[in-house]
Amino acid sequence: MGAAAFTPKLTLPSLVASAGELQDVAIVGTLPSVRALTMDVLVPRSAVDTVLLAGDFLSEAAGHAATCAWVGDTLRVTITADSVRFCADSVVARLRMRFRSLSGDTTLLSPRWSTGDRSVGGRRVALHAGTWRIAPLYGDADGDGTLTPSDAAMILEYVVGTIDSLSRSMMDVTRDGPLTPEDASVVLAKAAKPPQAVAAPAAVPETASFLPYNGGWQLVLPDSVIARSGRLRVGLLSERPLTISGPRAYASRYERGVLDIAFVGPSLQEDYLVRVSDCGMPQVLSLVINGDTVRNVSVAIEKKLALLQNYPNPFNVATNIGYVLPRASHVNLSVFDIAGRRIRTLVQAHEDAGLQRTAWDGTDDLGRTVSPGVFLYRLETSDGTLVRRMVMAR
Repeated sequence: MGAAAFTPKLTLPSLVASAGELQDVAIVGTLPSVRALTMDVLVPRSAVDTVLLAGDFLSEAAGHAATCAWVGDTLRVTITADSVRFCADSVVARLRMRFRSLSGDTTLLSPRWSTGDRSVGGRRVALHAGTWRIAPLYGDADGDGTLTPSDAAMILEYVVGTIDSLSRSMMDVTRDGPLTPEDASVVLAKAAKPPQAVAAPAAVPETASFLPYNGGWQLVLPDSVIARSGRLRVGLLSERPLTISGPRAYASRYERGVLDIAFVGPSLQEDYLVRVSDCGMPQVLSLVINGDTVRNVSVAIEKKLALLQNYPNPFNVATNIGYVLPRASHVNLSVFDIAGRRIRTLVQAHEDAGLQRTAWDGTDDLGRTVSPGVFLYRLETSDGTLVRRMVMAR
């Protein structure tokens, strides 16, 4: 009986991985004794970040040379040597690839090879190509195919609203729905060199404190709590641009008297989380630490009466006015024109100690809009009287 017909074959494996991971892709096959081989792998070039030829079956032959290069959306692998080699159900070529994203079938096109001085092509070859599925790289905010601290910073900026162009579904690495500083915390851990394990849920403090510090305020947690991420929203009025500092990476936005800060960092214990300078007494609107809300946030009461500069100033529609009471007191807050005539009574009530706020819409006590100009606003309490100027512009 005659010998069974020899059928060359090449197999490209199936692949399931995540974008950004380095993958070894082994093309396995059986070939006759050859000294040159060209194979084409049809794969979208846009889906591949990097690729190199890491090894092949002719690598130990004399005069060996090997290349892989793009020809459109085809990755061409060329291997040559001075002597022939036979390949039997073993690795023909090994590619080392880093993907961006990909889902679908990847095809091997008909190869060509050379045996001795004769080039062979068009011969029947059994080709087997698997499906390559590369999961997207969640958290890659800048789309460069890798996770870096800048991706975590961009997520924080999205959280506070300084950028609005991120894909929420792609940045939600915790897969819990909303985009939060916890997502930035996970990205920061994965971006570390070497990558860090994503920490288990951290403890959430029952209390937090805002304490005076060097002309401003600082947020402090109990000693037993380590914050890896958080978000603070606080109402405050400032006469000058705010100065924000802290030991962690953060993004902030100050608009209409509300400061929004999102922060993230390594799980280290610090004396404070964030400091805000050049501002009056804060009013905490919300505080989230390690993904959960802190219910009890205290603010140390200033020991003297304070009347804050209105914000914005100048203004053309409405402006906010804040003041700090060192103790509970009866309050009278009124607006006067530059000649000293009372225009509007804003507050006339008994109020608790702490930061209080109100607004003026540019109308008098009868609801009539007043003419633009310079105005005075005066705060009267049992602890004293304070006056400031403001400007209405139309």
